[in-house]
Amino acid sequence: MALPDEAAAVRLTAVTVAGQTVLAVGQDLEEHAWAVLVDAGAAAGHTVRTVALPAVAEGDHLALTGIAAAGRRVVVTVEVGRPRVPRTHHAFVSGDGGATWEGPVPVEAGVRADVHGVVWTGSEFVATGARLDPERRALVPGAWSSPDGTAWTAETVQLQLPSGAEPPTPIWLGAPTLGVGPGGGAAVIAVTELEYTWQLVSFAREGSGPWRFLHAADPVPAADATGMAWQGRHGDAWILTDYGSAAQLQHLLPTGPAPAHDLVAHDPGARLQSVHALGDVVGAVAARPFFEEKGETGWRTGATAEQLVLHGTTVRRQAWGPEGTEQYPDLLTETDPVSGTTVLLAAGRWATTGVVTSGWSREDAGAWHPVTGLDGHGYVETRWLGQAGGRWFATGQVAPSAHVDDDRHGQVWTSRDGTAWEAMAGDLGAPRDSLVEQVCTLPDGPTVGVGWRQDDARDTTGALWRLRDDRWERAADGALGSAFTWCAAAGDAILVGGTLDDRGVTWRTTDGVSLEEIERLPDGVRRGIAVEVDGGIVAAGHLRTADHEGPVVWFSADGEDWSWAPVPGRGGRGEVTVHAVPDGVVVIYGGATADEAWLVTDPGGVIRAEGRR
Repeated sequence: MALPDEAAAVRLTAVTVAGQTVLAVGQDLEEHAWAVLVDAGAAAGHTVRTVALPAVAEGDHLALTGIAAAGRRVVVTVEVGRPRVPRTHHAFVSGDGGATWEGPVPVEAGVRADVHGVVWTGSEFVATGARLDPERRALVPGAWSSPDGTAWTAETVQLQLPSGAEPPTPIWLGAPTLGVGPGGGAAVIAVTELEYTWQLVSFAREGSGPWRFLHAADPVPAADATGMAWQGRHGDAWILTDYGSAAQLQHLLPTGPAPAHDLVAHDPGARLQSVHALGDVVGAVAARPFFEEKGETGWRTGATAEQLVLHGTTVRRQAWGPEGTEQYPDLLTETDPVSGTTVLLAAGRWATTGVVTSGWSREDAGAWHPVTGLDGHGYVETRWLGQAGGRWFATGQVAPSAHVDDDRHGQVWTSRDGTAWEAMAGDLGAPRDSLVEQVCTLPDGPTVGVGWRQDDARDTTGALWRLRDDRWERAADGALGSAFTWCAAAGDAILVGGTLDDRGVTWRTTDGVSLEEIERLPDGVRRGIAVEVDGGIVAAGHLRTADHEGPVVWFSADGEDWSWAPVPGRGGRGEVTVHAVPDGVVVIYGGATADEAWLVTDPGGVIRAEGRR
């Protein structure tokens, strides 16, 4: 049917039936919320009208998350937020079928919560999603109930799998639906995704009872549990979800296959994985996901590596590496600005002999030539490549084979010319796994390596190694539960960054033997791997504070005093990374639908400007 002109620019996202009125809600391009009412009981057949939903404060961003009706009473759940402020969730309520509205009323005041949808059970409105557990500092399942949508009560949600185990965090409940619970009674049903397994699991709440396990699906790639779920006529469960940028219907069964039915799909965008300053160009590697059905034998998923070139504000497909590098998921590059030598290490390719790392080097943008000295183990994976103290270094892990039961120990390789490499000796192993993350050095000072080690119980401890007479000696250990992930030279010290008890910590050393903790980040603040730039260091991170919620870029002259700037992303909750290039720093953010990238052309100027304040 034709909609009124004022509804032409509204993207309708949810619909319900209130009495004899079909009511759809959505937003226009300015994020104003609207309700479109189709009155099917009118004598003339039907009437259509458009009603504005309550406005939020100026500067707030609004997103509609769900709708449900009980007779003429309608509840719309909404997310309200603004840059630098954590999101909150509220409800719009109508008692006359959508003609007039009140709100927004808070679903749970003072608590970070995500509401994914709402249903009417016959006696109450129930909303599901996630809430932030302040003690665990993680998202946990959330549910809220209200008799009329104007006052909400938070429920205690404790989910258990059939094994009796509690699902891992972060975890949340998707949009709710109505169906039959495991006890045979009417129930609210919601679906969650088990982290790292791509498995969708549904839980049900019968009456006012606890949430109990209902169904589990076979693993499905990149499954999203925030979609809408419902039960079929025979008690089986379905979920409308999106994965790999495609909308699908997925069948949830206790056992057996999980067939999916495409509704709409498009070519998924590539995700930028790494940026490479190659001297003549700035290259990038993107992972383009694919999903391939194999008939009755199952499916295969993965990503193909695609090489790109960043040129100004444009990105174009262009091969810049040696032939064969597309077979490797992880590439590392470094260019010596003095000699013009560029080294490329390609890691992570599965071969008949195990997991291999290959390398190439070239002079002044000339032809690529293979390097030597990176073999000798069934599992070889490089993680970092750079220069320190006038030498080339690469760090990573080695193991006798690629079998998961083989412990993987840290390894450092070195080269004088970037072509002939050799493994270095030293105390780099551990009772279980270990990893040397990075190597740093000070002018006329120590060369150190940072990383971590595991004991027999697989508890992790940060490790600091110092290079003496071409041998790595373990010089210091962090506290139990720590891990060192990066280092950078700043003034007369080497900064060491990492984590301790899941919080970001920065240490400093001037002698390569002792470590001094100089900063421990508060809850909700993250700072990732730092890169050295002219005038200081830059790092990516994330804030979840009263001042800002979202990705940020950190700037510091000495690693002790930091300033930050928000990343102007257009939604999404992906990772943010920084990459040093000749023209400045490239910032990459995993947006909601595609990766977004920016170039900070003068990071040193930003650092100097902050220092003058």
